[in-house]
Amino acid sequence: QGRLYGFLLSILGNPDQANEVLQETNLVLCRKSSEFQPGTSFKAWSFRVASLQAMAFRQKQRREKLVFDESVFEELVCESTNMDKDNEFEALQTCLNKLPEFQLELISKRYMDGLSIREVAKKMEKKETAITTTIYRIRKSLYNCMQLKALQA
Repeated sequence: QGRLYGFLLSILGNPDQANEVLQETNLVLCRKSSEFQPGTSFKAWSFRVASLQAMAFRQKQRREKLVFDESVFEELVCESTNMDKDNEFEALQTCLNKLPEFQLELISKRYMDGLSIREVAKKMEKKETAITTTIYRIRKSLYNCMQLKALQA
């Protein structure tokens, strides 16, 4: 809710309007929940619904004197989305820097070097199950760290 509100506020520029569109977005998300594809990003889907609701809201508000032209509105949507990705990247970097050297090396071999679990296990002289379990725990730790960073933002 906080991220959706922040996104809507950044493109609408008015807290009352952002709240109004957020409530409408929540209704649409509930009504169309069966259309969400499991395994895809709920965040991306909800942000897309929010941007469509914001556009619909803007259509209704055309009568007001100060209304952004469509190209400015689209630019704000793109900029807000990129800013969110930048914040996530920074949070990930911060969380990665907190990992012990062994865990960072493991993550680096798996994701940056693109090695399979089997290859990582062989290089690090560990069992595949141990590598799988450790990577799961590291990913969970990174996820929790990033969630904490998101709440602080």
